[in-house]
Amino acid sequence: MLHSNNHAEIIIPQNEFYPDSEINGIVKWNLIRPPKQIDLSLFWKTSGRGDPDGNCIITLKLPKKASHEQEFTFKLPNSPYSFSGQLISLQWYLRFKSISPTMTVTENLIVSPTGKEIILTPVENQKLTRGFVEPA
Repeated sequence: MLHSNNHAEIIIPQNEFYPDSEINGIVKWNLIRPPKQIDLSLFWKTSGRGDPDGNCIITLKLPKKASHEQEFTFKLPNSPYSFSGQLISLQWYLRFKSISPTMTVTENLIVSPTGKEIILTPVENQKLTRGFVEPA
């Protein structure tokens, strides 16, 4: 059966995870036609000042069907942690991507030892000498 619109969703029970834990979920899609390529990836990337950085941890190739539902399990590494600061942030994502028809859906994740995003705060009135931070 053909659908008038492309649709996909990533279903996970939570968005906050501890390092080395597993992400279990379901990805569902309905596309107007079978895609040429389709996958689900776990990755992280930085944003903010400086050059962006990132890494795809794993990519799961999905069946090239117009409509399907697939369970998945991804194992998180022990780092890096999700953090946000004034100059730079690091975010984790799950990304569903199909090509021809082209469609991308992302689901934001938090990965940290507390299960919450780490907020970096500025350190004021300190100077760095010989590898140690000393009060100014």
